[in-house]
Amino acid sequence: PADAPALAAAIVDLLASPARARELADRGQAEVLAHHSLDATMRRTVAVYEAARKAATGG
Repeated sequence: PADAPALAAAIVDLLASPARARELADRGQAEVLAHHSLDATMRRTVAVYEAARKAATGG
């Protein structure tokens, strides 16, 4: 990391605050599920194919 001491301090802070660590973990999990789940990936893939089909057929 660019700032190893800052990273170490952040890790120590999280170890001292389990509630904050849980909050960040929950937010991270929600972000992953919303944007990187299989369902989200499939929706984006279908949208790409639909756009390509529309471009190829004129609508």
